[in-house]
Amino acid sequence: MPAKNGEGKLIKKLLSFIRPIHIPESVKNRKREVLLHIGDVSTWGYPYIKRLIKKIKPDVLVHTGDLADEYKVGRLSEHIPPYKKAVPKLLKIMEKYAIEVYIVPGNNDLEDFITENITKSKIVQANTVIDIYGIPFLLCHRVMDIDGDAEFYLYGHGPTGDTHNFYKPENGKVFSNVFYAPAVIFLKDKSYVGLKNYNGGMHK
Repeated sequence: MPAKNGEGKLIKKLLSFIRPIHIPESVKNRKREVLLHIGDVSTWGYPYIKRLIKKIKPDVLVHTGDLADEYKVGRLSEHIPPYKKAVPKLLKIMEKYAIEVYIVPGNNDLEDFITENITKSKIVQANTVIDIYGIPFLLCHRVMDIDGDAEFYLYGHGPTGDTHNFYKPENGKVFSNVFYAPAVIFLKDKSYVGLKNYNGGMHK
């Protein structure tokens, strides 16, 4: 929900500018193609996300939905104006600092509006398997909607119904829930690492 206390939201945004970004050495010293998975981003977290993307400079950026997470445009019409004001800012950040961008609209996104405001990003429907550097990725917004076969499953939305563990592959399949934290995947050797997010959380 939008912050009832404007001061609290301002403090969060200021923290987003200064919060340390923890980038593992394997990511800093990368000599391999990198995919960065983000999603469920609140507007106060945009400064952090911008800094994160600039530091990593991903070859591929995947956003699995809810581009302005505090605005519930799926059910509250009064949230539409602030959503439309905020989202183009994030789209510009993603397209400026990543080579390829894939976006899976979430349950609180306006797909037509996103489409009108992108230049190079590709819209991907939830539960779609796409080939990225020869690796099958299933992109989704919610874990309960996953129904397909891939090597990597990228999604978010929240923890409800998620029994997967990022650090424990299941029959060689890796599940990344960005609700816990962003993730980096090295596309040449299929290795991966979880990052701390702007809330301080880590992949479980």
